[in-house]
Amino acid sequence: MNRIVFFSKEDGSAPHFLTKAEALLTNLDLESRSEINDLLELYHIKLYFDSGLFLLTWNDDKKKAFIEIIKKAFEQLKCYMLALPGTDIISVIKSLDSQEYLKSFWRLINDLSIYKKIDRADFVQILESKPAQIRKVLLYKNLVEHFHNEIKSFLFNYDEAAELLLSKFEQEHRHKAPAYNFPNSLSNTDKENIIEKYIDGENANLNYLQLIEQSKESNDLKLSPKTRLKAKKKSEALNNEILESTKDHLWCIGVDIGLDSGMKEFAEYSYEGDVFRATYSRDYLDTITSDTELFQVFGHPFCYIDEHGLATLVNKESEMDVMERIFMKSKNAYPDGIVFKRKAFLAQGQIVLLNNYLNPKKNSVEQVVSSFITQHLNIHYRVQHLRFRPSGSHLSFLEKIRVLAPEFESLLRQYEAYVNDGSIDFELLELNSTPIRLGEIRSLVSKKYIYANSKSIDRLLYLFFSDQSSLYYTDKYEDKYTNLYDLLKNENVNITDFESYQQYEINKLIEEDYLSIGADNTVSIKKETLLYIVSKLYKDEVLNYWHHKKPVRDMIDELINEKQLVAESSLFTRQEISFYNYYLNKKEFTNGIDLRNRYLHGSNSPSEKEHQSDYYILMKLIILTTLKIENDLLINDFAAKHLA
Repeated sequence: MNRIVFFSKEDGSAPHFLTKAEALLTNLDLESRSEINDLLELYHIKLYFDSGLFLLTWNDDKKKAFIEIIKKAFEQLKCYMLALPGTDIISVIKSLDSQEYLKSFWRLINDLSIYKKIDRADFVQILESKPAQIRKVLLYKNLVEHFHNEIKSFLFNYDEAAELLLSKFEQEHRHKAPAYNFPNSLSNTDKENIIEKYIDGENANLNYLQLIEQSKESNDLKLSPKTRLKAKKKSEALNNEILESTKDHLWCIGVDIGLDSGMKEFAEYSYEGDVFRATYSRDYLDTITSDTELFQVFGHPFCYIDEHGLATLVNKESEMDVMERIFMKSKNAYPDGIVFKRKAFLAQGQIVLLNNYLNPKKNSVEQVVSSFITQHLNIHYRVQHLRFRPSGSHLSFLEKIRVLAPEFESLLRQYEAYVNDGSIDFELLELNSTPIRLGEIRSLVSKKYIYANSKSIDRLLYLFFSDQSSLYYTDKYEDKYTNLYDLLKNENVNITDFESYQQYEINKLIEEDYLSIGADNTVSIKKETLLYIVSKLYKDEVLNYWHHKKPVRDMIDELINEKQLVAESSLFTRQEISFYNYYLNKKEFTNGIDLRNRYLHGSNSPSEKEHQSDYYILMKLIILTTLKIENDLLINDFAAKHLA
């Protein structure tokens, strides 16, 4: 199809299609365009105009002339659509040139209330003639409710009905979820029956089975444990079939970690195939004389946190490849990408490595954590009475977890009390039995974490930093860079290096002062500080305010006043809270490890190997929490000096 199509206001194809629209409208003979696809093409031009999208080269007179033509064309289209009831609508639908035109066809049926004049038996026949169009029909609420009985009956017999329900209620969508409207008469029992039938069917898709398995109860969809278990078993069976049939083409990720002597640097990293290898210097560790220094190894050398006090161990969208980002996943599942898993293995391996190093010295990572808290945080930062008691070295991993889990929660409660009251009253803490809420533990500083808070920032994130933006690729530099920001920072790019459809957006960015163009037509970044802030938001999704220099903080303050950014005061970032929730409970994610609840309620596995793995996960969380507490105390002292 070589027609004009409107996808969305945000879609980058507007300049291309508006250029085609200009050629069409300039020589248009409206009377000769009576065929449905011709009329819908003009309707799609109307959608561009209604969204305020025009070519920058059009003056006001040209805009007015084009708008007038489209207004007349729409009247012609309305007459065509209103005359449809009683005609062969099925033939009209089959003649439509694209799915977008089919979507517009049903939109007009809805918006012009034409559905009220369509016979119910004819509507059923229309659906049966092309079942996949139900995806377009469900977009329009009035239409759906008018034919609710017919649509409900259709869904019971449509093989992909369960996929529609799951796409709407369970699937995570990178942009907008499909705005499907299901009949109000379709009860939760009806929905579950449709999904059960899908699980039992021969064409059940593994991706959708995993959505069922990870379903979270809501007002829109409530699946019983029995249904989710059935999906889990079917999913495992299908997955095993796939693994067996592709065993010669599989690849695995792994982490190998060790100590060595005679190294020049503290750490050396390499890949051997798909195995990430990390080797650390025994000589360096031998120079460390105190537990405080030893604990600091977890900070930057072991990379639990970065130079801005942000946890590196969380899953970051910027670290996920394109396939991981677009692959179907549940909106209720923690997005544990390959890099995240590798970081998790490495962090837990580092604890094992350090424990093995300390054992001959009659020391342990637990003792190092305890010493750091009592000898460094309490004394250096004047906290006083913050405490953490390690478990015994003679205990099993199961017993260690049952000792450390309440100690971990106590550590969080102690710091929460210190932030709220300026002191720690253990008698008062003993009377408090309510579960600790990580998101409610405040920071000592009132302005700590900074997040994007506007569509304009989201737009800059996409245009300058996303590898899905169409602006960074040029014939001259090909795929040397994966985003526009890096391209412009590292090369002298001429405006002519961009294609015409790219120049439209580049010129808008120049008009908005984000970019500048020199006398030699070289394009460069203009708002350096602003785009530095946006680059950090793209990488980490958050900024730690007091870890940035004053010009950056001043710009952040300005953007907060403009409501483009928002500041929050908490011990953990939003991303870190999700990270903890993934490991500790199933409050936020259905694929969570549920460490706290499993051991609290005795529903943990009897496997000692699993207890060992869970122990190192718990220690990882305790170490990270201690680092986050230290960072909060550090920036509080820094902020106090600069605000004095």
